Amino acid sequence: MIRRATAVVLTLALAGLISAPVAAKPKQPKPTNLTYYLNWSGDCAGSGYLADKITPNPDACALYFPGLMAPQPSPWGGYEFPAYKFSAFKLNAKKPITVDFTLSNIGSVAADFVVSVNGTVNGKEVTIGSATQQVTSPVSEALHFELDPADELDKGKVTYLSVSIIWTGGVTYSQIDFDAGAPVAIAGYK
Repeated sequence: MIRRATAVVLTLALAGLISAPVAAKPKQPKPTNLTYYLNWSGDCAGSGYLADKITPNPDACALYFPGLMAPQPSPWGGYEFPAYKFSAFKLNAKKPITVDFTLSNIGSVAADFVVSVNGTVNGKEVTIGSATQQVTSPVSEALHFELDPADELDKGKVTYLSVSIIWTGGVTYSQIDFDAGAPVAIAGYK
């Protein structure tokens, strides 16, 4: 009798385990690293854009010359590089965004350059990150910017992206060297 009661109790316990719903684990976002490149379309009358690869252009031209372009007081002056063929992603704001490019300088004296990554995050237009660097080199200079996104943008859905590079002070006779490669690296989630 004790064996039979034990068997019934075990059978009921197993039936309860089998029929109990299994709680699904929440889907964890998969980390990804996105790399875009600054590119130029057309000649000096053309414009810049971001793409997932470098597109050679012998007429590429983004000049910073007195008289041609005065230093800009606005964060939206200078050159803007919007992303084309863009796929939305979630931003990892815990890691910096890096922007690298080379200025082919004829000369610069205390020239301040501001790089801003702008976009639409969770439906709002925002500056995701911005950094300033001073250039004093009389020859070509590779520039590296690290931009820290605001914490509140972490895991926000990015649906539009652009990079602006402006000259805000000092004197420069320079041009972005697109042939040297100009990557923009962003950490995100799929």
